[in-house]
Amino acid sequence: KFQNTSFTNILLDPDKMKKIFLKNVVKVSALLASFILSSIYVIKTPVMNFQLIRTETLVTKQHEFKVDAGHNYHEKSSCRRQCTQRINKIYFEHGAAGIGDRLTALHMLAQMAGYLCADLELPPPYIHLNSVHNDGKQISDIIQWQDLRNMTFLPDNAPVFSARKTFEDNFTEWRKVPVYDAEKDYPGWSHIVTQNDGDLLSDYLKVQDLSWAQKKGTKFGFIWEIHQSIYTSSLFDVGPPLPEPSHIVTEGTDFREDMRPYLLSFRHFRPDVIENIGCIYSDDSDKSSVPSHMQIIRNQ
Repeated sequence: KFQNTSFTNILLDPDKMKKIFLKNVVKVSALLASFILSSIYVIKTPVMNFQLIRTETLVTKQHEFKVDAGHNYHEKSSCRRQCTQRINKIYFEHGAAGIGDRLTALHMLAQMAGYLCADLELPPPYIHLNSVHNDGKQISDIIQWQDLRNMTFLPDNAPVFSARKTFEDNFTEWRKVPVYDAEKDYPGWSHIVTQNDGDLLSDYLKVQDLSWAQKKGTKFGFIWEIHQSIYTSSLFDVGPPLPEPSHIVTEGTDFREDMRPYLLSFRHFRPDVIENIGCIYSDDSDKSSVPSHMQIIRNQ
């Protein structure tokens, strides 16, 4: 605007400066409005696709389940097995560690539990969590897992941590092997115990077939006790994904290979596992499963 105009005259004439300023404001505003409207029309779909591009594929293309950088899950079509009831129990106890280590193990177990129509029954946090990670202080025995993580199954939001308690509040023998007196408390149930360096994969295959063999309304389930490390176990010897069930199941039920649960590996334990893959059965992302009081503590 200054090209063929005396710059000095404009500076000395406030009215001319005001007119030029307002004229340019109108032009720029019109240009911005045009750009915004065209952007909404032209890139509406690409923006949504861009959100999916920045994700890690968790399962095969058949069911397109993805997780973004915030560990939030996006599903196009369900890969999950539908359970009419969750009668089975999975129990996990192995040493003590930090909360990140434990939550990763529980995340893996939750996927298997969702697929096996089971829920998790665990020792309280003061058994699982190491005081070294809590400024040397023992975790209070009144703290429950639900206080630390609100893990639920998809899509019905049923709790991952069992509401059907086997043990009294004053129970202390959490590290006993086996911890369940199945003959007394669960007569007629299958009871599998994996401990030390047991073959976790072999036992998984057993409970997988047991789960698929269960009839609707059955009162007899299975208890699977795990008293060993998940990360270094034989679960990763042939997967992920985890192996299919027996031919009796694959040929006689509505099993689909994409139903198999998500399996997360720690690279420093199993560097040979190059891809985490499987179907997500629980919603325990940071966005949806961290209780509000824990988020406040985390922010502080």
